[in-house]
Amino acid sequence: MSNLKTQPKTIEDILRELVAKDRTMLGRPDEFIAALDQRIPGSLARQANPIKAAFRKQAGEMLLVADGDESRREGMEAQIAKLLEQDGIQQHVAQSAAEELVHAMDWQNEVDQEAKNAKLSEALVAPANPVSSDRIETSSQPPSASPIRARETTDVSPSPLAWTCICGQRNSGAFCTACGRQKENPAEQAPPVSYSPPVSTAPVAKQNGTSLPLVFLCIALTAAVTFFAVRNFSGPSQAEQAVVISDKQEKAKESTKETVVSITPFLKEKDQYDKEIAALATDINVYLQSNPDFRNGQRFIDRATDISRRVHETRNKAASANMKEKVAQAKLLEVLDAEIGRIDGLLDGMKDSAKGGDWQPGFKRGTAAAYRFDDVDAELQKVLP
Repeated sequence: MSNLKTQPKTIEDILRELVAKDRTMLGRPDEFIAALDQRIPGSLARQANPIKAAFRKQAGEMLLVADGDESRREGMEAQIAKLLEQDGIQQHVAQSAAEELVHAMDWQNEVDQEAKNAKLSEALVAPANPVSSDRIETSSQPPSASPIRARETTDVSPSPLAWTCICGQRNSGAFCTACGRQKENPAEQAPPVSYSPPVSTAPVAKQNGTSLPLVFLCIALTAAVTFFAVRNFSGPSQAEQAVVISDKQEKAKESTKETVVSITPFLKEKDQYDKEIAALATDINVYLQSNPDFRNGQRFIDRATDISRRVHETRNKAASANMKEKVAQAKLLEVLDAEIGRIDGLLDGMKDSAKGGDWQPGFKRGTAAAYRFDDVDAELQKVLP
């Protein structure tokens, strides 16, 4: 039996599996985070927190757009890392999470595969066994290795029976020593032509009666058919995928051109979430007075999960809504982002603690998001009509 052990999966391995399974899930952060939670072992739960935070900051949507537009890929790691640093995550942790997300997209493998396909196409189109120029003798001096040509250069007075083949070779027998053509009857023989340098006896001009241009044409046609067959088998190219994604984005933009809606319903939902999160935080503080961790706190985790889901839904609806109050809408999105940071900080802390970890790091992120919520909510009140 083999003693080799399977190496444990890393965060990047799990991200690659999720992206390879359904790239469009990048644009659905809640679904992606839920799928990530199902695959992440307890030992990697804390390491996965910055990844989930990146998706809550719309990093998945940024990656999905760049997947269809190569010009947007440059600097993607730095953009995601900056988003995480703005959310209070340390620089080296943010940079590591951004690298794992970008590497999971396998863009470099796509570039390498395109280079391989290009080389394959060049190899298929290039003529097989091209005739080297050094095989066709163009020198005016015949090779000294040919005894027939040596006699030609030394004969001053040709034999009366000598004749010139149409290929230019001087002969004295019934057949041409260069091409093998039979001597013609005197009545049919073409008038003599001026002497030209003899060509090599190697059969490079013709092969079994087929001219080289026709051979090259057949090779080129075969290569073209093979190239398109390989291309069609391998699926749509990156350019075609980019066009499809671009069309989807245009349709998404058109769908947003709906009737103008009011910001009021969204403000009511925001206030409701604020009350629910405050009540949850109060209940958690009471629970911690008699419990050191959240192994028995599943009811609080369920409440936080439900609130987080609804806040994310409201945030997505607000982002796609066609509101008349554009300035207030932008500020509302900042408030909802802070709200998401509050509830998800609590949720992550409780989940870590339930698995045997520490709840304090998550709670600290939630507290930092709560301070930001107070600031941006005050700014929202100033721009409301």
